Amino acid sequence: MALNSNAFSTSYILEEMLFFFDVYVIDETVTYPCRKCPSKPKQAWKTGEKYISDKELKVFRWLEWVIMRNMPLSEVDDPLTRSLAGHASISSSSLGLYITHLVPLVEKIISKSLPDLFGIMMDGCTDGSTHYICVIATYMEDKVYREVLLGSIYGKSITSPAVLIGDNLKKTISEVDKVVSQLRNLKAAGALRELTPLCAVKRTVTSWSSTHKMLERFLKIESAAKQLDDVDTIRRADSERIKTILPTLENFMSVMTELQKKGQHIGAVHETFQLMVEDYPELGDYLAADASISDSPVFESACAKTINGQQELLTNEEKAQVHHFLVRPTPQEPVEGSNAGKRHSYASRLRDRKRQRRTVCEEYPDLRFIAGTSPPAERLFSSAKHVLRSTRKRLTPVNFEKLLFLKHNRHLWNADMVAQAMKTRDTTEN
Repeated sequence: MALNSNAFSTSYILEEMLFFFDVYVIDETVTYPCRKCPSKPKQAWKTGEKYISDKELKVFRWLEWVIMRNMPLSEVDDPLTRSLAGHASISSSSLGLYITHLVPLVEKIISKSLPDLFGIMMDGCTDGSTHYICVIATYMEDKVYREVLLGSIYGKSITSPAVLIGDNLKKTISEVDKVVSQLRNLKAAGALRELTPLCAVKRTVTSWSSTHKMLERFLKIESAAKQLDDVDTIRRADSERIKTILPTLENFMSVMTELQKKGQHIGAVHETFQLMVEDYPELGDYLAADASISDSPVFESACAKTINGQQELLTNEEKAQVHHFLVRPTPQEPVEGSNAGKRHSYASRLRDRKRQRRTVCEEYPDLRFIAGTSPPAERLFSSAKHVLRSTRKRLTPVNFEKLLFLKHNRHLWNADMVAQAMKTRDTTEN
């Protein structure tokens, strides 16, 4: 924007404006180009450009650092942290209030972005006597897969969630697990360290790959474990059996890694499982489309065919399962032509109706938001463990949910929304 220097003095420019603009007086006119962005927007009044003050930008940086780095709110009160941060200091109580006012703003964005048809992904974890359940909404936006962590009521009817997604050699593995438990006690672990630098790896219930890692590590330390008197190792036949199945487990490990990628819809998962059943027929009871462990095999098969563009292969039973997804064609008005004034027989009208039905193609919405598995929910609770550590037991469940909600939905808030939250707080206090 160019103004006459006689009518405008640079001494009246606010500090917030000077933070974003370089002020120059050229040919008796004052110009202030933006120094924060490479583009040069039109410098005129009411252009829609939003400006963030220095204080609002400072609060945004503190919030982003605390939430995304799993830091306690009290960290901003530490003098050393303040000296190293390079930003103006802020108190933990103020930061907590800004988080409280930021959450409803993000919830409004989620409410506007959620379509009429979306999926629900659920999982849970327990910390002491408190049980947490995460509810993640999955949907397609402009042919792009989206996930948002829900934290409130969003004005959607009970019919909007289209699908609910969740989780659902045994003896030899159990024996190895017992041996590994013995190798991890203090005395056996110390003796094992003298024989090999490798330690025993115990499997976990929540990790898909832990069994493979446990067996792989056990084979490497088996010879050293046999030299320990206090450890009852497995039989040689069981050891040979593990060596035989380990290459197969490596193949399964690669499939598990592939399944945990974001946006793995049920159609891709069904195709992967079908190919695995062809290579390993013994997995048919677990991975086949009609496996007994599947809660809704007909519905899953119908969704997979619809996603893969095989609607013509849908059976009548499968069509009934996805009937509520069907996009209703817009009724067409009868074409008025030269025969409009003629009377048609009932048989002729039936032929016209049959011809119209054949030309109308059944269309379904993009169902790729229906995930085949629920790794996003598991990853959420894996990151939650870094927030709810043993040294942060004073963190209330409400504040814990707010931090996790903002971290998982980081793409939905920015510095402008933090500025709105700060203004909301000031209005509430006044």
